[in-house]
Amino acid sequence: MSAGIYVLNVGDKSVEFTAKLDKGARDKTVELTIPNVRRRIDLQSSPVWEVKRGLGLDATALTRLRASVEAIMDNEDLMRVLNITANDFRQLEASVELKLPRTPLNRLKRITPKQIESLERLGIGSVQDLWKEVKKEKRRQRVAQEAKIATKVISEWIDHVDTMRSQKDV
Repeated sequence: MSAGIYVLNVGDKSVEFTAKLDKGARDKTVELTIPNVRRRIDLQSSPVWEVKRGLGLDATALTRLRASVEAIMDNEDLMRVLNITANDFRQLEASVELKLPRTPLNRLKRITPKQIESLERLGIGSVQDLWKEVKKEKRRQRVAQEAKIATKVISEWIDHVDTMRSQKDV
């Protein structure tokens, strides 16, 4: 290691440190203690071994998670897939920073590029964003009006998402 300023990224922490070496020093080891680091896991892109280890999953739970990942809309869905309680989930979140999936809007049945563009202008960039935004009827009507998409069409998409969730046992 050479003398200089370094940034070390570990899990959810980022630490900047300066390495100074005395002339003639033979030991170039730097030891840092970084407390309370939480592992970062992206449920769509983290390696399978990391998801398994970081979440403490057995093979059955891991298989169920991988098969259901695009149908997970929120933490409650994830808890159902993993078959864990809210208390277990809170304990898990203490050691792991989870990034939930973001399924592209084009996975919805009969959605057009123009409709995707309209939704993205409203900050809705994934199926999960859409589901969270319009699961309540009042908000569905507002989004339909702002995106210039028929409420019936949005309702069909949400019905499709709910079907997807139920088929994946989410």
